[in-house]
This record gives sequence, structure tokens and C-alpha cells, in this order.
Amino acid sequence: MKTQSSEEIVAQYILERFPAAELTTEVVKGSKVFSISHSGKLVVTVDRLGAKFLFPTRGPSSMKWSDVLEGGPIQVADMILRDLADTGYEVLSEYGKPIEKSTISIGRFTFCPKCSEMGKIKEVLYGMSSEDYNQEKFVLGGCCISDNDPEIQCTNCDWSGMKEDVRFTKRKSK
Repeated sequence: MKTQSSEEIVAQYILERFPAAELTTEVVKGSKVFSISHSGKLVVTVDRLGAKFLFPTRGPSSMKWSDVLEGGPIQVADMILRDLADTGYEVLSEYGKPIEKSTISIGRFTFCPKCSEMGKIKEVLYGMSSEDYNQEKFVLGGCCISDNDPEIQCTNCDWSGMKEDVRFTKRKSK
């Protein structure tokens, strides 16, 4: 029986649950690098140092194995699969069912995609509200409701959009 490295276990596990993906392996400086692509575009690389992500909706990011505090290769692969699902890729749970996107919570740690202020995004409340609505959580959006009304708004710069717009928003460098 051949022994697999942790990075190979992660790559193989992701491939099993990401049906539309392709896996290529190459040796770089004596170490294997596993590249996972979707529709010809590189999405994840896994090597002896960690994983790099090239998700189109959130740009490049990475994780180092030394940053993983708990869990083994399967738990790491599950975290990567969750990120892939949140990014919009169709990936499967261990039971073969599609993994749904995580619910987006709007709160004091949510950054505005326009002005980068933290905690200024509020959910838009439509319809006839009572006078005692939670002003820390909501802004008023008016009585009329249509299909494309924004779900959230920044109280700092008046940007408005959908919750999905802030899924991967981080503070921009000044």
C-alpha cells in the first residue's frame, strides 16, 4: 500500500467531491504540486506548504498548513469545499448532495465594498415599519417593494446592494 502525503489526500478528497474539476500533478523543486481546475481555469493549488485559492469572486488567497490549528487533511479539504460552495461552484457533501452556500450574516464585522468601513452595513427594511424598529440592524427602504431592491445599505457612504456582494469583502488597503 502506497503512503499518501497530506496534500495528496486533500487534493484527492476535493476532486472526489468536485465533479466538474480536473486534477493535474507536477513536481516543482522536488515536491508535488496538485492543481485543481474548473472549465480550464485554475481554482486551487495544494502543495507541501499549504493551499492557494484563485476564486474569481474573491481573488487570490492562501492558507498555510502551519496555520491549521485543529483537524487533519479531510477537515482541511472540507473547509476548502465549503469555500468552493460559497464561491458558487457545485461541490458535493460526503453523502453526494450539493453543498449549499452559507448564510450571510450582516453585522458589526461586515465591511462595505465601497468605503471599506466596518459595521456600517445594515439590512434594508421594506414596508410599513413600526417606530421601534432596530436602528442598529436596519435602515428603512420605503413602502414599495420590487424584485431588484437592495437588501443592504452602508450608512457611511450610502452604497447599496445584495448580501452576496459582501460575502468575501475585506477591508481594502488605504
